[in-house]
Amino acid sequence: MDKLMAVPELSRATRVVLLRHGESEDNVVMERVRERVKHGATVPSAIKEYMRERVEDPELSAKGKQQAELAGEHWGRTWDTNTVELWCGPMVRNLQTMREMKKRMKRCVKVICRRDLYELQGVVSKKGLKIPTGLSLDEISSKYPEIDVFEGFDNSSPRAPWNQKGYEPRPAQLSRIDSLASSIRSMATRTHTTIVVISHGDLQSHLVANLLRLPNAASNHHRTFYFKNTSVTSLRVYPKGDVSVEEYDNTLHLSGASKM
Repeated sequence: MDKLMAVPELSRATRVVLLRHGESEDNVVMERVRERVKHGATVPSAIKEYMRERVEDPELSAKGKQQAELAGEHWGRTWDTNTVELWCGPMVRNLQTMREMKKRMKRCVKVICRRDLYELQGVVSKKGLKIPTGLSLDEISSKYPEIDVFEGFDNSSPRAPWNQKGYEPRPAQLSRIDSLASSIRSMATRTHTTIVVISHGDLQSHLVANLLRLPNAASNHHRTFYFKNTSVTSLRVYPKGDVSVEEYDNTLHLSGASKM
């Protein structure tokens, strides 16, 4: 009887979709470097090549834009709720993924740019220089007018905290993940909204571990979960904060993608 009484509460669960950004130019460099290692290159030389060719805040590749387009077309038809919120972060590959998805989603979409949805460690110059990199709030609002709401930005600072002078410290990473997880759990009563969180691989792995309350999630410096570009991981968030997984790393929308 207790289980039957719990059913109405389960029906009020909110759908939260975590979607990794489309393939970036740095992802392309990484794949090329990995192929070189497979064919005999040393790991130290491969790392040097990657660090030499990577970009601090890369754009999507042509393939990455196509992945985001297909994600918007397919999942925009599939999500059966009245409203879709797209949460994006301040990094270019995240913003571009949002843009390509929103253009192809027919239902009502509200875009919210959150300052805390950036990759773990932030944006750091590849030469280790203390140079501000990444977009400022003014640059984001000018280049991406489709954003409806900015959350967590400090207008007193010309640039937000993803422009780190060095890597983001581990305690700051964990605090940011806890805050994001709390924000998502607070959405539990919004039963007629699908919240799509466009994220990054490392951040998303730690966020899922936190939401599922996995033991030792905070002390694990490595990824627990791996996600392909624009893959969908769908969660149900219940009123008491519990979370269940509906699907994991789903790339069904890419089945018709052309090879680039």
